[in-house]
Amino acid sequence: MNQNSPRNQTPMRPPLRRSTDQKWLTGMCAGVADWAGYSPTWVRGVYVAFSVVSSALFAPLAEGHVMLALLVLFVLLYLVAAISIPADSPSQ
Repeated sequence: MNQNSPRNQTPMRPPLRRSTDQKWLTGMCAGVADWAGYSPTWVRGVYVAFSVVSSALFAPLAEGHVMLALLVLFVLLYLVAAISIPADSPSQ
């Protein structure tokens, strides 16, 4: 059987890139949304909600210090992703 037949080829996702068209800050959430096939608004909302809710869940454990540490962690993760993932070429 031919290994290059269309039946054996799975569609490839495009590489993960930061969006330059739909960005608010760095285009990270819009790029993830484009890559995953979701709306950028939903990805932004889920990121913010997950950051705040997961931080707030730990607030009673250490009088807010853990909440602040988790919020800082989420901001740092966003910045590391924004620096390490290249931007897409601007569409014309």
